[in-house]
Amino acid sequence: MNKITVKLFDDSGDSEDVEFPAKKIVCPACDGNGSYLNPSIGEHAYTHEEFCESFDDEGQAEYFKIGGIYDVKCYTCKGANVIDVIDEAACVCSLELSHDYTRLLNQREKERLSRLEDEYERRWGC
Repeated sequence: MNKITVKLFDDSGDSEDVEFPAKKIVCPACDGNGSYLNPSIGEHAYTHEEFCESFDDEGQAEYFKIGGIYDVKCYTCKGANVIDVIDEAACVCSLELSHDYTRLLNQREKERLSRLEDEYERRWGC
């Protein structure tokens, strides 16, 4: 069985490594293709005219082709098409894992709220 090791912190800042059961899912970053359009190209919003000027007919076809010449290997799955994630269903079957999984969810929520607060402060020039 695959495992994922996660560092959990307590209120005093001490940490411990906890292993959770893992399962494989289709990579959400590349939809299981193992690659996607290079972000340096794909994040540019082309107008129709720009697109036609920038790419010939073959280049236009490659732009939209999965695995085309403008694709790069997925940074998330490294081209494996799947990634390991914590198997939530397996965590609720064990009292200890259930407790640790709840701690992990709480830790992630605190991190999320901290990022939101940082973003809020940046927007207000703090």
